[in-house]
Amino acid sequence: MTASQLISSLTQTVGEKYIITAPAKTEQYRQGYRFGEGKALAVVRPGTILEMWKILQACVEADVIVITQAANTGLTGGSTPDGNDYDRDIVIVNTMRMNIIQTINNNEQVVCLPGSTLNQLELLLKTFGARTAFGHRLFMYRRVRLGRRVQQLRRRIGAARPGLHGNGAVRPNQRRGQTGAGQPFGHRFG
Repeated sequence: MTASQLISSLTQTVGEKYIITAPAKTEQYRQGYRFGEGKALAVVRPGTILEMWKILQACVEADVIVITQAANTGLTGGSTPDGNDYDRDIVIVNTMRMNIIQTINNNEQVVCLPGSTLNQLELLLKTFGARTAFGHRLFMYRRVRLGRRVQQLRRRIGAARPGLHGNGAVRPNQRRGQTGAGQPFGHRFG
């Protein structure tokens, strides 16, 4: 598949409004907030998991590099190209339109899609009377879980995996500083 065929396929999947190819307009997605910058063939912004799956299928068929990103904060340093010496074209898939948070199991847990934010989660948890004073360690824990989920989504898009709940299972009635399993967050960070 050629680059123009890939762009056409991606445009068909998400619509013209959600694909960006002009270098001047893709700069905010290609340049990291803290570090990293490089070229990209396109930036695609899926709104559903099905669109994400179709995008990944097309990119695999075209043999391009896929970089997924959410808010592009640069916390992990992996959401933007780093230089222009890649052996293939790059497509950046920005997941910020996929920002749904769904409660499950009688509002005991949530499923967070990759574009959802901690602020959205806090606002949702407040409606259930949960404590929402998230500390730095909890923020980092959730970022790590989000990064893992994106990688798992890359590997097995569309496949159900038992026990996996997006950014991580969160129980609204849990005590501050504990995971759903009752383990303190601190045990993960020393």
